Amino acid sequence: MTRRIHLLLVSTTAFLFMTILSSSLTQGAERSVYIIESPLFDFFMAPNMTFDRGSAKVILPGLNNCSCRSACFTYGDGCKAWSIVSLGNGLTECRIADEGPMTLVPYKNESSTYFFKMSSVPGTYKWEADNLLYVALTSNMTTQDAKANCAKIPGHRLIIVKSKATYDHFLARAAGNGVPFWVMDLNKINGNETVWGDGTLPDLAIVTIDLNNPNELTFVLYAGRIEDAAEYQGPFRVLCQANPLGVGW
Repeated sequence: MTRRIHLLLVSTTAFLFMTILSSSLTQGAERSVYIIESPLFDFFMAPNMTFDRGSAKVILPGLNNCSCRSACFTYGDGCKAWSIVSLGNGLTECRIADEGPMTLVPYKNESSTYFFKMSSVPGTYKWEADNLLYVALTSNMTTQDAKANCAKIPGHRLIIVKSKATYDHFLARAAGNGVPFWVMDLNKINGNETVWGDGTLPDLAIVTIDLNNPNELTFVLYAGRIEDAAEYQGPFRVLCQANPLGVGW
């Protein structure tokens, strides 16, 4: 009976995986990462990525995507991430890791697909009004550490504010009463101009940005505005964004 239940759950997961993947491919939108919900756990899929073979806890030859995922189910909490790698000539291998992407950082590989459990990221995930997925990391960090750690997670980046829904929502939760500020992926050019981390300009009809010090390069969300943080050296609270639905971000 135990085996039958396990196989049923794996089959259900495979069905959900194929349904979500098929839907995303037909819509033609660009997603930063794919998210798959399953009866056992939610996980992400990052095409064209893998992790180092020498860092794998287990390597299983000859498996396909579904079999590799099932192998991760078998290892339970001992599996945080897995990757299916094409070796050429029809050969594949399944790599299973006991660390998530912030510890065992994946890298680009066009013959691979990388998967990691949502629970492998040290933080709390939540969908917000802008249809982006956010994770509030458990540790406070400096600006550079915040950018680097968000970038370690495939399809994630440090928060950038493009919509009024995002801005209003996070202003309502902004820091106060001694709570650390949220650090933003906003950069300064020539001391008096700003640009988001993705190279686009802020929409000043949506966001209010105060520039206090031309030499200060850190920006935080605070008290109804975004401002350069000359007075606040951190560490700061960290929010990473992901775009599994392919909305404008």
